[in-house]
Amino acid sequence: MPDGYASPFVDLPPTSRTVRQPSPSPSPTDRRHDLDALRAFAMLLGIVLHATSAYRGVKAPVMDVFSSPDLIFDELFHAIHGFRMQLFFLISGFFTMLLQQRLGWGGMLRQRAVRIALPLAVGTVTIVPLTRWTKVELASQAWLDRRNIALDGGIEIRWIGPFQELWFLWFLVLFVSTFALVSAASPVGLARWLKTLPSPVIAAIAFAVTWGAQYSVMAARSRPRFAMPAPLTVLPEPQTLLYYGTFFFVGIAVRYVETIAGRPLLGTQPRAWLLLLPGSVVFFFALDTTFEGGREDLMAAALLQTLYAWLMVGGLLGLFSTVIRGERPSIRYLSDSSYWLYLAHPPLVVLGQWYMRNWELSTVAKFALLNLSVTALLLASYALFVRHTPIGWVLNGRRRRTALRDRSHLAQTQRRDQPHDSETLRRALR
Repeated sequence: MPDGYASPFVDLPPTSRTVRQPSPSPSPTDRRHDLDALRAFAMLLGIVLHATSAYRGVKAPVMDVFSSPDLIFDELFHAIHGFRMQLFFLISGFFTMLLQQRLGWGGMLRQRAVRIALPLAVGTVTIVPLTRWTKVELASQAWLDRRNIALDGGIEIRWIGPFQELWFLWFLVLFVSTFALVSAASPVGLARWLKTLPSPVIAAIAFAVTWGAQYSVMAARSRPRFAMPAPLTVLPEPQTLLYYGTFFFVGIAVRYVETIAGRPLLGTQPRAWLLLLPGSVVFFFALDTTFEGGREDLMAAALLQTLYAWLMVGGLLGLFSTVIRGERPSIRYLSDSSYWLYLAHPPLVVLGQWYMRNWELSTVAKFALLNLSVTALLLASYALFVRHTPIGWVLNGRRRRTALRDRSHLAQTQRRDQPHDSETLRRALR
């Protein structure tokens, strides 16, 4: 066991069964660059997801003149929505466990409060009102009527609750708090359960729970729905909380099993993607069963949607662990910036959709231009106003301004010392 290791639970006696270890167990201080990049990928996909709204042919705050349900954007929306937040919550659970191992309970809870609760509180009174105002000011009348917004009086808004696109931060607050309370109440029981249960059993339980939650949500609605809807209230539906919470706690199990039991959890091996990602073609069957089938097909539709989510999550975990094996400065920078990019993008996406809505360009060209321009603008704002300011310290911790300064200093030191070394060599040869 690595020096300085702090077990997240009460230490358990070793079991008599020998567990095969295909590779050394990672230390709690190891940085997972592959998961950093994958988390950034999930965050940036959120920008792409929200950018589709103007082109899907559904009633949205801004509708492009060429918007049509026959285009690819509706399928793209469902394909991303079917796995993105599930993946994000699993990775968040993994890093929560890693932080607990590294910092202890007090350190982990303080870090989560700064990184999650504080941005949620600030964003709720800044980004959320700005996004709502932008939508109301630029929205089409059809969307205003659908959302029951009275502009000539008090504004009544029925949409994604008080947190809007920041609802995932509220869920993280609930999940981290639950994790701390459950672990404090029964540390030995939880540890023994995670350590001794075979990986296929953990995976089967997680699949069954998410399948049941998905079906329950679909059965409670009169219209077909692909994947989990965003929560509408501060106290979300129990099924939605259970669904996303399962992914979060599977992330905890992944970290715990690989560091304590010395084995990878089912589907998280580096080459698992070779089997899992091709299976994600089940998406098309899930989409067809959900929207073309009847009420009698809800169970099958929920099964296919759940299968698609887990195949994508496991496949992407394996793919990124295979491709990204060490730190890459450009990917690390993008990973650091992705949190800010996601938090700040909603009003800019709506503004960009409105500005380009009547352009005589194809929807694909406008969609690509919208994503590139919003991302570029937010990357510039991150570099200039966020990364090395208190905002960046809250979101990512303090960052050194550049590694070039260190390399320049090293080169100058080497050049300064070189004549001295040469003179010493000449004297020795004499």
